[in-house]
Amino acid sequence: MDQDERVSSILRFRKETVNGKIIYLKPLTKADSGDIVRLRNKPRNRYFLSQSCELTVADQEHWFEGYDKKNNDIYWGIYKKGTDTFLGTIRLYEIDLNGRSCEEGSYMIDEDYADEAPYAVESKMLALDIAFDSLQIKTVVNDNRSDNKVMNGIDDRLGFDKGSIRQINNVSYRHRSLTVEDYHENRIRFSDLIDYWSVR
Repeated sequence: MDQDERVSSILRFRKETVNGKIIYLKPLTKADSGDIVRLRNKPRNRYFLSQSCELTVADQEHWFEGYDKKNNDIYWGIYKKGTDTFLGTIRLYEIDLNGRSCEEGSYMIDEDYADEAPYAVESKMLALDIAFDSLQIKTVVNDNRSDNKVMNGIDDRLGFDKGSIRQINNVSYRHRSLTVEDYHENRIRFSDLIDYWSVR
């Protein structure tokens, strides 16, 4: 895949819904700013996103003005199939147009729904499938707070490396990477879980 093909794929994913078995990923736009802000301002999400103050809808709308000009960034809302409930967000960004790497982040699941089903697992798998299979990225990197046991646990089982600790705004994060080979080797661990939940 060359740069032009990768850009074309990125822009397509910014317009198309990606269907999973229990959730779907819908591209987010400025019109979704209210939902995003409501979720980001919940205390638990503010903590794990290291968000120092409450965001406003105007803040989020301003962020989208920059996002709309990019060709290396995909921001999705995570929605529950059947009810279309807004569950959270996930994003692939800093996508290298030569396919070397990208970052995965802006990841949160509404705590009011998180224990219902493995929404966090399937949303991450869908995003990684797009990164590795559709965009043909070689390595995905992310930064989770060191004390985010849930996200670090999922990343462990998906094959992310142990990473290193880095300080971002005086907060300890685990900077980790996942190769396409390690992902495909470990992905099967969660496939059966998603299949089970999809037929309940």
